Amino acid sequence: MSKTKLQGYVSFGDAARKIGIQSQYASRYVQGDSDHANCGSDPALGRVLRFAGHPGDYHDLTIHGDDVDEFVTRVKAAKQKEGGLYAFLNRKEEPNGS
Repeated sequence: MSKTKLQGYVSFGDAARKIGIQSQYASRYVQGDSDHANCGSDPALGRVLRFAGHPGDYHDLTIHGDDVDEFVTRVKAAKQKEGGLYAFLNRKEEPNGS
């Protein structure tokens, strides 16, 4: 990693491991993804939390250590909502990919 490590920031992978999903999947909930309009919950779960880097480059994405637990709590709560993020992530796709 060529960028200087920011004081108080940790690898985004630390948050993803606490959620129990890979960084590439957890990173889509930092800013939200308007392509997932059928997701019943608000996928922009990183609002007002401190991140450095871009969610699209999850290898270099960092999160402030003080915000890890809040992000984890938000994602876990969304996953538990009936018809929300949990349903979206666990949906069954039709044979044609839709």
